[in-house]
Amino acid sequence: EANTGRSSTMAKGVLCFFFDICYEEEEGETRGHLVETFHGTSLQDGTSNGLLVYPNPTDGTLYVSLVNPEETIQHTAIASLAGSVLITQNGPKDQVDVSALPAGLYILTVTTLSGNTYNAKFVKKEQK
Repeated sequence: EANTGRSSTMAKGVLCFFFDICYEEEEGETRGHLVETFHGTSLQDGTSNGLLVYPNPTDGTLYVSLVNPEETIQHTAIASLAGSVLITQNGPKDQVDVSALPAGLYILTVTTLSGNTYNAKFVKKEQK
């Protein structure tokens, strides 16, 4: 039986974001799968030509690179879990200063010149 409704959608989102247990709907059935991630100092969004974000967690500068060398970063945005965009930058920059952000979980969104969008989550830790 397919899971529907707002609370079910939120639960699936929490499982996917925090535990990398993501769900997809297929012909009325919900199927779970694990998202491919790198753990430790870097995190990939699970696609073959994904986004690499490091160090994760960070307390200052976040480095961003695209796994596909043919892609170029056009725009970078960092948002809170509530969806508020806190930092934006244009151009092919490979680093973002997140030192002014409070400690917490954030979502990084990168848009490429070719129009592709990549997302990654990262943790901002307290500065020493």
